[in-house]
Amino acid sequence: MEQIAAPEASLTEREQHLLGQLEVASEVIQDAIGRRAPLRRAMVFLSVASYPGISQLEVANQVDGPASTIHTDLQALAETDRHGRPGRKLIERYREAPFGSRFLYRLTAAGERVIERLENALPDEPDVLTAAH
Repeated sequence: MEQIAAPEASLTEREQHLLGQLEVASEVIQDAIGRRAPLRRAMVFLSVASYPGISQLEVANQVDGPASTIHTDLQALAETDRHGRPGRKLIERYREAPFGSRFLYRLTAAGERVIERLENALPDEPDVLTAAH
């Protein structure tokens, strides 16, 4: 896919700096969730990171996507994907209570490390990833 370069002269120094940080953060996300994964999957991951213990329906509402599609994204980010293949192991699913019927999602240690890498990629904007914490 061809990239369109923005005219360098039209960006302030701060804007260029922030754009560079965003590029690094984008690389971190792509490395974590997969280069061919849809942007929605990154949004799902960040929703789980922002709201530990979130349900599938709550993620779907935040991302504004169909619950079935969000379920597929959650599976891909968890232990195994919908085809039984190894997932990214960035989130884990657990029951709300010992006998609860609802599943909730939270980050695994690997998912926490991705968030740390994102925070390091965006040191000038610390609230970007932690606003909901």
